[in-house]
Amino acid sequence: VGNGYVERRRTLNELLVLFQQLDDIDQKICYSDTRGESTKNLAASIGMTPRSVELRRNKILEHFGLRRTIDIVILLARLAEHGLIEPLDS
Repeated sequence: VGNGYVERRRTLNELLVLFQQLDDIDQKICYSDTRGESTKNLAASIGMTPRSVELRRNKILEHFGLRRTIDIVILLARLAEHGLIEPLDS
């Protein structure tokens, strides 16, 4: 039933590869999301406008096939939990 499209869940290793494909700025955006840092503060710390950060975050979501920022947080938490990336800051 449905349109015939079946979404396949990616393995942790596939997600790690996707994360490693991000440049340093995009990885900083992901990590800042895990800390709940505001877009405005992040933008100021990396020398970008808040709008530019938002646009990059949307591209990150697209890259992973995600819809919400919280999904980035969950993704990084899973990778960290399995020792695939450094532990997240509290």
